[in-house]
Amino acid sequence: MSAQPDAVAGAVRRALGAGTLYGGVTLLRLTSGVLLLPLLTHALPVRAYAVVALVGPLGWILQSVASLGLNDGLTRSTADLPRGSVVSGAAALRATGVVLAVGGVVAVTGPLWSRLVLGLPWGAAPLWGVVTGTLMSVVAVVSAVLRSEERVVATTVVTLLAAVGAPFVGLAAVLAVDRTGAAYLAGNALALAALVAGTLGWLAGGRPGMLGAGAFRAAGPVVRAGLRTGLPTVPHLVALLCLDAGLRRVVAATHGLDAVAAFAVALVLGSIGWTILKAFSAAWGPVLYRSERSHAADLLRRVTRALLLLSLAVQVAVSFGAPVLAAVFLPASYGGDAALVIVWVAASAVPATVVSVQIVGLFDASRTRSLAVVTPVAVVLGVALAVPLSAAAGPAGAGACYPLTFGLVAVALTVVTHRLGLPSPAGRPVAAAAAVSAAVALAASAAEHAGVAVPVRLAAGILALALAVAVLGRGAVSRRSDAAAVPAEVAP
Repeated sequence: MSAQPDAVAGAVRRALGAGTLYGGVTLLRLTSGVLLLPLLTHALPVRAYAVVALVGPLGWILQSVASLGLNDGLTRSTADLPRGSVVSGAAALRATGVVLAVGGVVAVTGPLWSRLVLGLPWGAAPLWGVVTGTLMSVVAVVSAVLRSEERVVATTVVTLLAAVGAPFVGLAAVLAVDRTGAAYLAGNALALAALVAGTLGWLAGGRPGMLGAGAFRAAGPVVRAGLRTGLPTVPHLVALLCLDAGLRRVVAATHGLDAVAAFAVALVLGSIGWTILKAFSAAWGPVLYRSERSHAADLLRRVTRALLLLSLAVQVAVSFGAPVLAAVFLPASYGGDAALVIVWVAASAVPATVVSVQIVGLFDASRTRSLAVVTPVAVVLGVALAVPLSAAAGPAGAGACYPLTFGLVAVALTVVTHRLGLPSPAGRPVAAAAAVSAAVALAASAAEHAGVAVPVRLAAGILALALAVAVLGRGAVSRRSDAAAVPAEVAP
């Protein structure tokens, strides 16, 4: 066997192995959130929890915005440096300063936007919310450098402590100090601050010279390159946040406020697959960035096949298990349309996977400007189409606009990549996966309308998964062992 297939096979194994770990972290984060919720609601009075509910999303918004795209851009710009480079460490420190400066501006202007954005006057809770979001952004930026160096174990530990450990420290602050929303947010923020200080100290300890003036100056172009590549992703990420909010507003306008409750939960359940699959993009991007250029196209092709197969497996499980998910997470009083919404939202797994592969390819070439336009336009079109579809088909019609929007982004990015002369995942495997995905969505929808028993649906799901394996299984990786890869070849 030639050297090139061996090199690409090793890269695929590393990507799938790291993706398995990152996907496990995502599942653990989701599980911990489910476990934390009842503990927090029992520990806090209703009004205190309402404050947390209003301020909490601010952290996720700031994580996307305050980093100015460095949480992804820095992964690309440091990939050209040797692993363990003092310049990479200095770049993480310099990027931390950028994020803290942005967070400081947001905090100083808090009295101007707090009541408008949060519906709350500026005070301790919004301030701690800004601090939490800023520190979450710092964690994301530091993790970007660790991901770039394929330090999967270190990335996993940092992510777990930030996403799972810090919220429980916030709960401990509520129980030990004060049963207020501000106490929870403060405990969360202080835990994140300790994590950031410890991680940066660990980086500096392993990279003598990282804090030197020379390394700090050399990190400047690296951070600027990360900003040029990552900044266009900010409108992209904000647009995706607006997609969820826009579809909920459409359902509220067409079917009333009561319908939004079940629709919002169904959106979360249906998009579980996409949430988990994003972890694989975070894992295989650095592998592509550090690969030999002659291997890039082959790596893109084979990873695309593997991820499409995973996305179809997740869609099958969620679609045909939708009645069970709806029964577990929603009481009967919320209505009976949630399972159908879950089915159609789950169909976004394949187009979202294609989009994630395309985005990694754009990052690899440092040609990401199109994301600032393509995704916002697609979201506007998707939300606009949701109005007549929701009126005609109920909340499920709005849910169908989720995969439709990702499909529009995938088509637009295919045009962009062709014009730029970049490798594209578009082709026969993507078309086959899209056809199987559509068939799964239609079959699961028909089963829901007909009231087919759950065991029959599960049997149909197994048949659908067998079809997906038959269509995409061959050629996903070069050897049987690649597809069943376990985390391997990861740096501590």
